[in-house]
Amino acid sequence: MRASASSSALARTSSFLGLSAVQEESVEDLLKHIEGSNGNLEQELQRLRWHELATFYCGPGRGDADDIMSWLRRDNVKDWIAHYWFRGATPEELLEDSPQQYQELRKLVDLVLHTAGLQKMAEGRNPAVRAFRIFSDPLPVVHRPLLVYAGTSLLCPLVSYKVMQWLGFHRERAGGLCYWKRRKRQVDPETDLAAPRQVPLVFVHGLGVGLVPYFQFIYRLASRHSGELFVPEFPFLAMAPWESVPSAREVVAQLQDMLAAHGHTAAHWHGHSFGCVVIGWVMKMSPSSLFYATLMEPAQFLVIKAEALTKPPARRGLKPRSGWERKATRKASETRIFQWLR
Repeated sequence: MRASASSSALARTSSFLGLSAVQEESVEDLLKHIEGSNGNLEQELQRLRWHELATFYCGPGRGDADDIMSWLRRDNVKDWIAHYWFRGATPEELLEDSPQQYQELRKLVDLVLHTAGLQKMAEGRNPAVRAFRIFSDPLPVVHRPLLVYAGTSLLCPLVSYKVMQWLGFHRERAGGLCYWKRRKRQVDPETDLAAPRQVPLVFVHGLGVGLVPYFQFIYRLASRHSGELFVPEFPFLAMAPWESVPSAREVVAQLQDMLAAHGHTAAHWHGHSFGCVVIGWVMKMSPSSLFYATLMEPAQFLVIKAEALTKPPARRGLKPRSGWERKATRKASETRIFQWLR
């Protein structure tokens, strides 16, 4: 009874989000394993790997994911791995320019096929099947109405300015970076997130319209954190109508300057969506600037999915049915800015 009730609840949620019947069935299968089942979990995991691999391929020769051995060939897998692991290269280019990297490519193919239980996959290439190439395939882009950009570049910043001041923040600048800062204040000791070390906290927003979607979160965070709070603003993540995208190294240097201006060398970094990518830059390029990291819905896990490129464009201009599809569309655009992947 409990499994049936939770299954139906998840099915209703899936229908609300615009998910397909196949995805609802996958929810049922997952519940069987969570709540007890005599099914073969390893076989189900292998099928999941096959389906995940199959999502990266298209063409008239593409068959069912459960019968992947009948239509996919080893060289097709080699094309896919070469593109994603070697910055858009082809196996032929690697063989000609770097035999050492080509040998590495062959080992990666063997590793992927072994992990997926496809060691006996036939040699050669199926010409009727091709891999999606997220770095080079055409990406449909549609501009939003001018009124939308007027709102994101004029109205939203004005609203953010007034609300952040009301929350006790004041705006400062470090080089080319504008940020909001709130000084230390007394909060309830039982809910204080900063005690006892009083580590400053930096919140990095995600894609969208800047800080507007985060007002309630920032309010609750500020009421539970007695230490200093920093909220940097990144116009290149806020649908600005002009193109000014700094490199990862520039962003990290600006964030370091922000902390140094207030006598800090490190902080607790908290990010949402693409803000987690920015925190990843800090972790990679300036690990000494980080005490802790809290990541909410990290965009990194969606960028590597085939659906980030294939699902929204396949709908041929129709509006995304769910928040997941809207986010996948944005992530497809992000992958084209190669400096963001560093």
